[in-house]
Amino acid sequence: MPEQCSILLACGVFFLSAATRSTFGFGDALISMPLLSFFLPYRTAAAIVALVSVFTSIVIVAQDWRCAQWSSLWRLVVAASVGIPLGVWCAARVDEYLVRGALGVLVALFALYSLQRPRLLVLRTDRWSWLFGFLAGLVGGPYNTHGPPLVIYGTCRGWQPREFRATIQAYALPAGMLVAASQAAQGFWSPTVFRHALSVLPVTAVALWLGAQLHRRIHPERFVRLLYGLLLLMGLLLLGQAVSIAARSPRAAQAAQADHPLGAAQADHPLGAAQAGPGAGS
Repeated sequence: MPEQCSILLACGVFFLSAATRSTFGFGDALISMPLLSFFLPYRTAAAIVALVSVFTSIVIVAQDWRCAQWSSLWRLVVAASVGIPLGVWCAARVDEYLVRGALGVLVALFALYSLQRPRLLVLRTDRWSWLFGFLAGLVGGPYNTHGPPLVIYGTCRGWQPREFRATIQAYALPAGMLVAASQAAQGFWSPTVFRHALSVLPVTAVALWLGAQLHRRIHPERFVRLLYGLLLLMGLLLLGQAVSIAARSPRAAQAAQADHPLGAAQADHPLGAAQAGPGAGS
């Protein structure tokens, strides 16, 4: 695909994801990563999302930093700084679809439970922020999915909408910088990444302004209901990603070959797949 076309598509993706993040405080990576992966390599998409996420966090924190829950925030960040490198390390040793699938199930179940308006668990102190910050870093480091653990923590702490939005963005700024630096060390950055990131910034800025206007007009009770609905969507997206990744995994390819009528015969043949005919490699 020509780069001009991929940049135009990326602008549309980031308009949607940035407006969602500005309105609710999270959800941009879970929207942008699957969509960008349709027309960009995964490493390129992840690097663009990380760089734009830092810009997004700076803009939102500059607007609402006074509303952030700083007592919880510093604990969340410190705990995440331990979880992020551990998550990157584990990602190299655990199948990605298992992690995303498990997280998707937990998030979707929590959202479904919360939408029934039960008496939720109330966390009365900041001590639990260590656990939720660690979990956010653990799943956010490799997959850019910090949001769900933080959403669950914030709702159990009873944060108001502006507190919720400001605290998660204040968390996302140092966490996003750490993720971007880790990606740079792993060679994710390239001229293509920077051209896409710079090109989508104007559209992202407009979407952030629009999301801020929507955020101010949502009643707190309605905000919570919409938040749970978005969380349910995020859980289902994670499950969808897990299924897609599992279908593309080497194990799935090997299983498909084993089920093919010629699979076993080709595997045992001295020339392997090359013996299957001229169309085997197409």
